[in-house]
Amino acid sequence: MTEYLNLATRIAESSADVLFRWIPRASLTPEQANACRVIAHRGCSDHKNNVIGNTLEAFEAALQARVYGIELDVQWTLDDWPVVIHDPDTASLPGAGTVEIGKTELSELRALHPVVLRLEEVVDQYAGRLHLMIELKNQPPTLKARMRLLSCLKPWRPVEDYHLMALDPQTLRQLEDFPQACKLLIATTNTRHIFRQFKSGDFGGLTGHYLLLSGRMRNYLNSRNVPWGTGFVNSRNLMAREFRSGASWIFSDKADQLVGPAT
Repeated sequence: MTEYLNLATRIAESSADVLFRWIPRASLTPEQANACRVIAHRGCSDHKNNVIGNTLEAFEAALQARVYGIELDVQWTLDDWPVVIHDPDTASLPGAGTVEIGKTELSELRALHPVVLRLEEVVDQYAGRLHLMIELKNQPPTLKARMRLLSCLKPWRPVEDYHLMALDPQTLRQLEDFPQACKLLIATTNTRHIFRQFKSGDFGGLTGHYLLLSGRMRNYLNSRNVPWGTGFVNSRNLMAREFRSGASWIFSDKADQLVGPAT
């Protein structure tokens, strides 16, 4: 059932992308386009050239494309190290076999799948050069994991250099050593619920799919000068709509195409 639901969701998103791509609207001026803070979702992956998302190659491609920032996903190893990978296991990655991230120590994980990065490696190489949107996956991190996250990000400025994101409000609430302003809730198909959670406090902003963030929600956020992001914006036409609606960040799987020369 879940497989059919995911397929239906992908078809609906693809249909919406086609529709919004061609709805007539005024193009952004060069100045407006430059003001768009485009976030490369998992970096700039390229399946045709075997560039996998959440890898150094994808993040380097985003840097070369001159996007504003990158979104990256963090899971926790068995010994509480933050590593950059979207899925809870390594089934989709090249390497020797499949392991679950949360049941595998860092040394074993890296030996089997060298492509998996420690968060510290990404921060050291790209913080200050790209804005980091760091999504914390799964359950709230342990105390040791939170301390490692804090140590990794300590040299950098929350809000200015990075934001922390999560689908689970409790994950962000437990990060007491980080300021509220850098914590962004992520809404998926539960946008109304997450919006209510946001209004209850403890968060600096939120992000959601452009189809599900209603005009009422956008007006509420804009009237209170709350930063918010929208995804997944994969055409310049839709980017114009979201920018004029007040989006602070525009998340895209085709970020390099949004910021490159118009064709």
